[in-house]
Amino acid sequence: MTPDAFVMMTEVQVAVERMVTDPSWATVQSILLGEMGWLPLALGWLAVLFAVHTAGSLLLTLGHVVAGNGSEAVPQPQTYPPLPDDAFDVCVVGAGPAGSVTAYYAVKAGLRVLLLEKKKFPRVKVCGDAVCTQAQDIMEDMESATGHGSVLDEIMREGLGHAAANGGLVSPAGYSYIGNSVGDAAAGKLSRSAVIAIKRVVMDEKLARSAAHAGALLVEEASVEAAHLDTAQRLWQVRTECGDAGEPMTYKARVLVCADGAPSRLAMQLGIVKEAPQGTCSRAYVKAGSHNYRADGTVIYNKDLLPGYMAIFREANDELNYCCYIIPGNPKVRNEDLSRMHHALIKDDFYLSRALGLKPDMESMKAGSLRLGGVAKSFDEQLLIVGDAAGFIDPLTGEGIHHGMHSGVLAAEVLRDAFRHRDLSARYLENYQRRWMREFGNDFRASMRLALVLYRFPILLDAATLCIEKQGDEFLAEWARIMTGQRPKRYLFRPKIMLAMSVELVQLAIARALRLEVKPIDQLRKVK
Repeated sequence: MTPDAFVMMTEVQVAVERMVTDPSWATVQSILLGEMGWLPLALGWLAVLFAVHTAGSLLLTLGHVVAGNGSEAVPQPQTYPPLPDDAFDVCVVGAGPAGSVTAYYAVKAGLRVLLLEKKKFPRVKVCGDAVCTQAQDIMEDMESATGHGSVLDEIMREGLGHAAANGGLVSPAGYSYIGNSVGDAAAGKLSRSAVIAIKRVVMDEKLARSAAHAGALLVEEASVEAAHLDTAQRLWQVRTECGDAGEPMTYKARVLVCADGAPSRLAMQLGIVKEAPQGTCSRAYVKAGSHNYRADGTVIYNKDLLPGYMAIFREANDELNYCCYIIPGNPKVRNEDLSRMHHALIKDDFYLSRALGLKPDMESMKAGSLRLGGVAKSFDEQLLIVGDAAGFIDPLTGEGIHHGMHSGVLAAEVLRDAFRHRDLSARYLENYQRRWMREFGNDFRASMRLALVLYRFPILLDAATLCIEKQGDEFLAEWARIMTGQRPKRYLFRPKIMLAMSVELVQLAIARALRLEVKPIDQLRKVK
């Protein structure tokens, strides 16, 4: 490093540390205009341009919010024929997390509920198994089928869930930070784990049994073949094939709730959902004792996969769950590349290969679809769509369990009001769409934009990781809150976060321009 370059880097570091300590406009003016000459002034103008661009993007998002949400519809009571004795108020198709939560809270609202599941429990689902805090809250509220505590209490008591304590991320350039985001809430850490790893084979059955215990009629091995609305009786006719023999059975219900997963086969058959799922993901469990991984969870951003990523989560029995996510935005990576990327990265990605070890005992890859960002229409006459079927998967993180379960709560609330006011029209049920748009749909829009930005500018992830490394566990906890949906993505633009990340971005950009970039340190090796 030349003396001039050393002086310049030192001045930049001192200045940005001052701005983080005292982020007042007076301090910024003093530094940019008085203390550091032409370079910081130029950087200051770049920062202003970036701020203007960001503000414009946020205003566009706000415009979508104002245009997309609107005020809720007022009920207009209608006349419905008497409900036959063999009919239900609500038929939920699919007993995944979203469907079971919808059924549970609809029963609690006093409705007669049928819950149909294509497979027989226990059954396997492809998923990252990461249960975020919002989903934990719902599971804590739902009573277990045994009547002894909540669903979450029962899972943890039986040793079937693993609460993540230490984890982190690896950036495209190889910068990494593994820390402990759980601890003293007063110190800025999380008061509990942001993520609990629970296998879907466990979780889905517990939730479905909870709904049945509450009063829903759970029918397993009931594959829905078709459904149509009888406009004379104002009842849905839901045709299924039940059991191994495929015996036909028709159920009747006033309202149909589609909760049949990301392919959204039933809603597509009805012509409400019109597009195929946009993304895909893999999953492979690694047996305990056959890997080198010491942390609880790590997100690995490989530059060839962006805006997708890889993730490793530790399960309750010390197994690992390795996932590879393909998220739209990279023209060089298609859904058809999933198997190739999944297997190639095991060997080619330095951090992933180190974590898995030389001879991981890994099951064969399984794949699942990702319907991202929310569907254009999640309601119709006497119909709602919830969970993955409605595309409630974050386009930036690929996480959907907590959004799906949240949508189940919202759907049950809207149905409670709709039955109370005797208005099951599409006009009134659109309130469901308005509510999920307010709760998390607008955040999906921000995620879509961020995913594209991160693909084009991976240096942003490098800078964010360096910032987390410098700021420590408190900053990691805030990052975890945003990435797991506890905070909206706009929190990334708050001064405390954005200024600190901008500091690292400026320093990293200068270092790369001068070929002075610091070699990444393998943080994964430090975890005991």
